[in-house]
Amino acid sequence: MPEIAKQAQSIGDLIGRAIRLYRQNFLIIVQVLLLPSAGATLGKIGLQWGLIHIKETSIFLPAVLCMAIGFALSLWFLWVLTLRQVGLVKLLESDGLSFSVAYQAVKKRGWAIFFIFLLTHLMVFANVALFIAELVVLAVAANVASINHVFLAVMGMLGFVGGCVGAIYATLFTFVAFASVALTNQKFGPLLKETFALLGRDLKRASWFVILLSIGLAAMVPPLTLPLMGLTLVDAMKPRAAAEAWLGNGQYSLFTLVVAQSWESLINMVIWPIMFFAHGLLYRDLKMRQHASDLLLELERLEIKRA
Repeated sequence: MPEIAKQAQSIGDLIGRAIRLYRQNFLIIVQVLLLPSAGATLGKIGLQWGLIHIKETSIFLPAVLCMAIGFALSLWFLWVLTLRQVGLVKLLESDGLSFSVAYQAVKKRGWAIFFIFLLTHLMVFANVALFIAELVVLAVAANVASINHVFLAVMGMLGFVGGCVGAIYATLFTFVAFASVALTNQKFGPLLKETFALLGRDLKRASWFVILLSIGLAAMVPPLTLPLMGLTLVDAMKPRAAAEAWLGNGQYSLFTLVVAQSWESLINMVIWPIMFFAHGLLYRDLKMRQHASDLLLELERLEIKRA
């Protein structure tokens, strides 16, 4: 896998380079992610099947058991997929580094990744809680005749924008922190401090990066989901009585469920590696711009050659 560029790049260059890295290393990515993606798919199928059939008294216990096992499998393989994708980011350090070595190094820092997950979920929870609290306050205030409703609408819009900003920051924090775990050997405290500092000094540029990356990836999703749309169309063309029964029970056929979850996992094998690569490149770019890390690295190499 090629090394990260040794000079600062534009947002478009970073995103384009992430997509090229995915294309150039497609076979490696498939080998790394295929088995855990299959395991996660199996877990999601079990979870969804259990949720669909849990209301049926005759198979209540099997449905609950299937749901519990599916949930556990989904969580476990999500964890494995995260570790493996952080390992893929670590491969960006050097051409000669094998994935097995990178993966073992990342596994040793599993607790750091776990705590990053926890912090991310706390950020999301706080963001959602604040937005809900604002909606409650606005709903109560709307019943007060003396308060201008235009003012309430503006405040609601500002709250929505604030929620979007919070979501962008949580995304940036998560993936930049993952990149720091992959590309440095810092302890957890300094790692968090550096991540907040890097984003705080260049939040505007980093936010535009996330927005443009999200737009680019969102544009890739509709073509990738065309087969699922075709499957939905086939289901809609069933005989009327069967279709009404199918829709009325809120159930999918097992074939549809398996195909939908499997195809979703294949789409994730495209979207998420690009996300990880892009934020790995962003992390190095921020370090170059703010800490001149490229110059420091070159000085270290010159010192080694002199020795």
